[in-house]
Amino acid sequence: MATSNSNSSSKIPQPDNYVFHVNLLEITNPIITRTLSIPAHTTFHSLNLALSTAFNWSTNHEYTFQTLSTLARQPPDLLPPRPNKLISTYEPLPHPPIGIPIPTPPTWTHSSNITIQDYMSTRDPSHNLIYEYDSSADGWEHLLTFLSRATPTTHITCIDGSGHQAAEDCGGPEEWEELKEAYRTQVPDKKQMEKRWWYERFCVNGEEGGLDVEKLNRGEWEGVGAVEQRAQERLERENER
Repeated sequence: MATSNSNSSSKIPQPDNYVFHVNLLEITNPIITRTLSIPAHTTFHSLNLALSTAFNWSTNHEYTFQTLSTLARQPPDLLPPRPNKLISTYEPLPHPPIGIPIPTPPTWTHSSNITIQDYMSTRDPSHNLIYEYDSSADGWEHLLTFLSRATPTTHITCIDGSGHQAAEDCGGPEEWEELKEAYRTQVPDKKQMEKRWWYERFCVNGEEGGLDVEKLNRGEWEGVGAVEQRAQERLERENER
């Protein structure tokens, strides 16, 4: 994706890309996934832009990356994995509240100062990445699972996916499930009609015609071409600033 240039030089041999499968957590019926091929020197800031493009988020909200460590002695069906903040990254809000100092956690690293290669070179096999978008409200958590290495490229590419994009600012995974049901029901009640009205008129990544239930139920997604086109449009807007 053009929005996620890794800024690596093409004059010297580059290390292979890292391929990650990305799953939007707590979403079912159908699931929402994307698969990205990521240049080794991509910063986590650039990765955020690429993930936002692939999942059609607006980038209007804060985000974080964290590693999750599942301990061998911890029963996975009883306790969730806990964040390991030693490899966490963050992006501060551009305009913090006036007069309120917001200290940077000492174990956190700014997302522009660490690359995928930095992370992978110290990676524990039991660690996975969690990318959270809009953590203060909707709380969209994405699980990034490493799959393989791939031929180096100059920018991140989305190579596969499934599932219709979730509605930004709808309230999170539970509200997204309710919004889907509002379109699936043949006789929507007042609350469901209000959800449809909001999605079609005010949702930043909504659709004027509403959700196509048949495509939604089949788990169809917009495709690689649409993601690449959105990436190009975002890059052009950024260059105009």
